[in-house]
Formats: sequence, C-alpha cells, structure tokens
Amino acid sequence: MQIEYDRENDVAYVSLVPGIEDGAAVSQVTVGAPGVEAELTLDFDASGQLLGIEVLGARAALPAELLAGGEARQSFGPKGALPSCP
Repeated sequence: MQIEYDRENDVAYVSLVPGIEDGAAVSQVTVGAPGVEAELTLDFDASGQLLGIEVLGARAALPAELLAGGEARQSFGPKGALPSCP
C-alpha cells in the first residue's frame, strides 16, 4: 500500500496494488464520508479488483499519522486529477 498526499489541495490517493497503470481503473464509485467533509472515490479494474482510493478532504477523513507518512506531492493538478494514478 502506498499513500500520496497533496497538502495544498488536501487530496490523498491510497494505492492498494503496486504500479497502477494509466487507464487500469475502468470503473469508479464515489461515496461521501459520514460525518465529515470528505469524498472518497474507489477505483476498480476490469475484473472488479479495488486498485485504490482517492480522498478529497483527506485531513477530515484520514488519520494525521497516515497523511504524515504519505509520499508528499506538491500538487496533483486540478482537484481530482492524479497524474500517476488512474
């Protein structure tokens, strides 16, 4: 598992499998996090395997220790656009 965190936009991506290729996520499911201002997008491959989770509003939804240990990114680009991940 790898965590990338963009502090500026408060967006995190939790990769559950190594080396997610561009276009590997063919299906996404977006859900709100109960009780906090956050949105999670689950990325699935063609066989239904969960590849990763994008978290908008990461500080509200994830433990600070998890974000502190994540690979820092200056910026993912536009909110929700993760260039290295699907």
